[in-house]
Amino acid sequence: MNWSLLLLLLCPLTMVFCMGSLFRSPKKQAQVESSVNVVPVSQDELKTLQLQVADLMIENHELKAQVQRQQASLVHQDGSADGMHKEIRMA
Repeated sequence: MNWSLLLLLLCPLTMVFCMGSLFRSPKKQAQVESSVNVVPVSQDELKTLQLQVADLMIENHELKAQVQRQQASLVHQDGSADGMHKEIRMA
């Protein structure tokens, strides 16, 4: 038997098997969805969490800006250092 042909057919056959098993088991999917624990949250807790998320987003934005400034500073320092090395080599 030609092993390369068998290996070539193995991938599509495996895909068909996996996709078929996904579509044949809607009961299992319903069981998984029903087993997810939903914790009720009060309006005050929800508001507190939303404020925390907003604060974290602002902090994230500030940290990104700080990193960009530091990177720009390093690029500027590297550029001026290269210029000094070129002047030294020429002299």
